[in-house]
Amino acid sequence: MTTDRQRSAPPRPLVVRSRDLPTVAGIGVTAATKLEKEGKFPVRVKIHDANGGVGWLYDELEAWIKSRPRGICGRETAKERGGAK
Repeated sequence: MTTDRQRSAPPRPLVVRSRDLPTVAGIGVTAATKLEKEGKFPVRVKIHDANGGVGWLYDELEAWIKSRPRGICGRETAKERGGAK
């Protein structure tokens, strides 16, 4: 049996390509590369296509997004710094 949500929700991509990373994760490829090297971002995977592209697994990006502190532009909030509430 199919629910309304199953019919109306677009399928999630399995892999997010570089061009779509800012839309999905809110950061660009350069920032992602820096965080990846620091072990703070999901590791990219090779996409076996004619262009030899790379991407990130959607589920890993989703988990990374959920693990991020809520603040402005990834910076600490005033409360996290011990400042105003």
